[in-house]
Amino acid sequence: MSNNILKFYQHFQAAVASLDTEIVQLSSASSRQNAIDTIRLGIAHLSNELADAAEYLPTYDQKSYAETIKGLTEKLDREVDKVAPRQRFQFKARSRNAAQESQEDRRHNVGVLASYQDTQAGSAAPSKQDELAANAKDYNQEIKGSSSSAVRRPSFSAAKTVSLSQHKELHVVLAPSASQAATYGDLTDLEACVIDMSAAARGEVAFSGLALKNLRKCIIVTGSVDGPVHITGISDSILVVASRQVRIHECKNVKFYLHCSSHPIIEDCTQVQFAPIPECYTPRWSSTHENKWDQVDDFKWLKADHSPNWSILPESGRLSGSFWTEWVAGGAEVRVADILNKGGIS
Repeated sequence: MSNNILKFYQHFQAAVASLDTEIVQLSSASSRQNAIDTIRLGIAHLSNELADAAEYLPTYDQKSYAETIKGLTEKLDREVDKVAPRQRFQFKARSRNAAQESQEDRRHNVGVLASYQDTQAGSAAPSKQDELAANAKDYNQEIKGSSSSAVRRPSFSAAKTVSLSQHKELHVVLAPSASQAATYGDLTDLEACVIDMSAAARGEVAFSGLALKNLRKCIIVTGSVDGPVHITGISDSILVVASRQVRIHECKNVKFYLHCSSHPIIEDCTQVQFAPIPECYTPRWSSTHENKWDQVDDFKWLKADHSPNWSILPESGRLSGSFWTEWVAGGAEVRVADILNKGGIS
């Protein structure tokens, strides 16, 4: 078996095992819809990787892998039906006039189904999620609108997810109250920012999934993530991540401090370094899951020798505990530029 075929086999098996675990745990996920979306994204990504590997995989192997992916999709669909059964409409028997018949006929029109469901649900008592949606608050706008140069501490108490985007030169520390929104998180289009999400995702609370995209010259602490973390387009930054699975794409000159219970995967990356997660951020499941922070798979490096795209961050170059607990956590009350400089980012 050639090296690239073996490498794909090992990667595929690990990804399938991780996705299968996420499907099994779906019924207990804090935000099922976000968990479902994360799993579907993972299956789609695995399918794309199989398509990319078609040039060197034997036909029989391709069919076998495709059947496995199909099986995962079907298993997910069955689990979704169990935890979120499709609604069925019931009507009391009564005489109909033309207007009533017209309204019921609309149920069968896919294009108007959503508005029909909204109308029928109008008399029902609002759920907690409905209340959150109705009272949704634009935290990104609030953060941008603050005139203070101090640390921003958004509560996300009126949000279902944590989302931060299009910020520059800000220091954001999530408040512990943001834990109710720690179902899914995404950080996009940030520059020269320091973001500490650990207070919202620690102990028994964790994100079900997390996506980081297009970050430049940033320091990010994600907190605990039970599902996968997708990291894309990061440069000149420092990331602290505790997750079951980490997938890193198109990153350059990034230092990763990890606790990862599966092999971290990199693709199209250069000059990335890895170190174990600082003790102050150790996740609750660290005692039962081996930290494989240094067992990195470079999926685009098919040779037997070590990939030149990643390396171990020397102990002498690792940041100390006080940097995280005082500077990044907002206790030192210093400028963002000073925190970045102390972290070696200029």
